[in-house]
Amino acid sequence: MWQRKELRTLSSVLSGRVRSQGDQKPAITIHPKSNRWEDRVAARDYTNSQLEVWDFISGRLRPELGGRPEHLDIVGVNYYAHNQWIDGGTWIEVDHPRCCPLHHILRNIYARYGRPMFIAETGIEARERPLWLRFLAGEVAQARALGVPIEGICWYPITDYPGWLDDRHFRGSVIRE
Repeated sequence: MWQRKELRTLSSVLSGRVRSQGDQKPAITIHPKSNRWEDRVAARDYTNSQLEVWDFISGRLRPELGGRPEHLDIVGVNYYAHNQWIDGGTWIEVDHPRCCPLHHILRNIYARYGRPMFIAETGIEARERPLWLRFLAGEVAQARALGVPIEGICWYPITDYPGWLDDRHFRGSVIRE
């Protein structure tokens, strides 16, 4: 469901009153729970739903609303270890055979919009940080080798913080006291 603020922002961009400086969305991939046609279509549609705001802003969807490609300057994607899952089921880890490589996801988004990109948000907790950064940098390097203009990576968070859903203390920062 669209939030009122998102609709006002989208309306302002599409009317030309505000030019989008970019937007960020999670780069998710939903895998079908079976090979049945209905499950494959549902997973594809769920995956593509992440692109609706960019499609409106760029005029790919409902161009009569005023969206145009030049309204989208840069595309930012959020990517975490759990951005892929089986529809209605479990997360898919990056070493899972069904996992779609991040550089393919980036290539597909770039092919759709033709705009420079950046990893707007990524990170992981504790000891996995160096491995995740190495993995992500490798995927970005592969995407760049495919011609995808990745302009940067934003590590989130830069400092530790209290957990969102519980009392644990998140240790994912690159800054230590």
